[in-house]
Amino acid sequence: MYSVNLPSKKSLYQIQAERLIRVKRLADKEFGKDERYSAANSITWYIMTSEHTKESTQEFFKSNGYFGLNENNVVFFEQYMLPCLTMEGKIILDEKHKIAKAPDGNGGLYKALKRRHILDDMEKRGIRFIHIYGVDNILVKMADPVF
Repeated sequence: MYSVNLPSKKSLYQIQAERLIRVKRLADKEFGKDERYSAANSITWYIMTSEHTKESTQEFFKSNGYFGLNENNVVFFEQYMLPCLTMEGKIILDEKHKIAKAPDGNGGLYKALKRRHILDDMEKRGIRFIHIYGVDNILVKMADPVF
């Protein structure tokens, strides 16, 4: 959500949303914009957040009008958390009687896709292919048709 010091002042999310819009326009131009296939003709963006960032991320998208995307095609879901440990393997406390936790990282994606019912959502939408990337990759080619 933060600026990466581009002259445009755009956030990574805005840059990536604009790339999705561009890919969608290219697909519509190439294959036609037939309303009978509107679900199949859309790109759904699944965004995995942590429990600490989900609400602020959703608010950021909402306050920016989803950057021109259809809000029904932007799906947020939470990754799971793991207890924090010292280098010696001891549990770190966040406060007295409360274990400190941190997001389980990119490797937790697969568990979250299953347990947060994202795979079910993909199946309902008829999604056959997915592209997974790290959100901080400013050079990513969103939904790259060649890839």
